[in-house]
Amino acid sequence: MLRLASLGLLIIVWYIGSFIAGEQMLPAPMTVLNAILTEARSGELFFQLGVTLLRVLVAFTLAMTIGSAIGLLMGRVAWATLGWSSFSICLHWSSSFWPTCGAA
Repeated sequence: MLRLASLGLLIIVWYIGSFIAGEQMLPAPMTVLNAILTEARSGELFFQLGVTLLRVLVAFTLAMTIGSAIGLLMGRVAWATLGWSSFSICLHWSSSFWPTCGAA
């Protein structure tokens, strides 16, 4: 019951936000639903979903391949551990600040 009430509240807030911001900035829920149904009927929605999932698969495969290669190198070669471990610590630490880079 709480989930249904949350969904209802989300849609109400969405309608209010659409009214305040205007249709150009935030389309109403029915406008979005009609667009989704139109795209689904034409087949374009499923094509674009397939393209997106293919991009995710390629990115995941590349990340796993590169990460596995670096991990194997660090496990096998002592000098690689020294260089990559400090780099990965720096990369991990700085990644928490990337979303704010360039924000003014």
